[in-house]
Amino acid sequence: MFYPPETNESLSLRRLEKEAFKQAVTTDVITDIAGWATLGLTYRQERFQRLAQVFVDYERVLQLTEGLSDYIEKTARGTDPLNASNITNGIAPAGVRDLGYVEGRWIAMILDQLDPGWKHTLETSDTLYLEEILAMSIAKIPYTSKNFSSSEMNRIKAEAERDFLEWQTNREEEMNAYIHSPGYSVEIHSQQNPLTIRMFDPLETENLPDGGVFNRVFFSAVNQKANLRIVNHPCIIHFDDSYRLVNIDVFGIQQAPVVHQKEKKFILTFENSTIELNYVELQTEGTKYIVTI
Repeated sequence: MFYPPETNESLSLRRLEKEAFKQAVTTDVITDIAGWATLGLTYRQERFQRLAQVFVDYERVLQLTEGLSDYIEKTARGTDPLNASNITNGIAPAGVRDLGYVEGRWIAMILDQLDPGWKHTLETSDTLYLEEILAMSIAKIPYTSKNFSSSEMNRIKAEAERDFLEWQTNREEEMNAYIHSPGYSVEIHSQQNPLTIRMFDPLETENLPDGGVFNRVFFSAVNQKANLRIVNHPCIIHFDDSYRLVNIDVFGIQQAPVVHQKEKKFILTFENSTIELNYVELQTEGTKYIVTI
């Protein structure tokens, strides 16, 4: 939810990092595998130097948990290493989550080639991250240094810049279309009673320039005053300076809400979604409902 805003530079570095690990996992020669993996670690470290430690830890844990889970599944199924390696467009934050799955799986597969005893190392030293075990394994063997050619570098960087600009345009168009979609809209203010997020789809989110987060397909939150479950419908959420969820906007609702003024209860059921609130204040502006809880 709070991953730093995407930049052309950060996207390019992730693309270079991912491509290096891709070369490593699709190569048979041990010295070449280690060489490409070293290049991947180099780009990864360069990228991490631009991130606060909390986000570095987040990415490392993603590899260790989601990446290893993906490795176990893909190994059990006997699927190709490149299977499902481009789940998203690579743009943060969803692209970072995606990268954790893919690179975690790839590093485990690379370790299978370089250091068959790596699983024992992990079991006996469970504070180690996968990339640390990989660096330790590479240090034990000779390897051939690898790098991208100038044309490869230029191609990867040009594609990243193109995709970054295209993403910015598409995001703006998507937000405008959503905000102006016909139907009812609900604006929920919860500054006095912040909500707790229960569940969301991390691969279907966009971080917005104003600090908000766009959830495309699923979002659930709750507190003593409210219960929200929004399924197959977008919503936009905002946080305060303490990272507490204090605002939710839902547009394009085709079903009118039910308001029980005496009990100060607001109920909205649409598609597979439900919003139930005990409100302090309720305002209406045409088809827009502004609810304070």
